[in-house]
Amino acid sequence: DKAIVEAIINLGNTFNLKVQAEGVETQEHQELLLKLNCTLAQGYYYNKPLPLAKIIDELEKDAN
Repeated sequence: DKAIVEAIINLGNTFNLKVQAEGVETQEHQELLLKLNCTLAQGYYYNKPLPLAKIIDELEKDAN
């Protein structure tokens, strides 16, 4: 699995694409992705899914 993830990240980076990992659930996942030069990620490690209204509230707070 690691080899596949690494190949996808390298391919994306080679073409100057933004590569975002999904399903990051542990600190180990995060650390591995950072070592592989993947700096965009989302998953339960960062936050549980939120209702749309909560997301909008959080974005509005950040904008102000």
